[in-house]
Amino acid sequence: MRVKKFKVVSNGCLESVIGEKYPFLTFNAIQKMLRKKDVKINNKRQSKNCEVSVGDEIVFYYNDDLMLYEIIF
Repeated sequence: MRVKKFKVVSNGCLESVIGEKYPFLTFNAIQKMLRKKDVKINNKRQSKNCEVSVGDEIVFYYNDDLMLYEIIF
């Protein structure tokens, strides 16, 4: 498992903020992370899409197989 951590720079829904910051993650991959509760906002696990604000800290965990897409982009 790998970890990515970042601060939100623009308001929006969680899926779109992660998608904009890390375009190698597909919509389905983000949904899977949410289902498995592999996403934290301000140290609280999230299991569904929600609104995030500027300054929120997002931490998510993902498998190494998604790393292949990061190398391509």
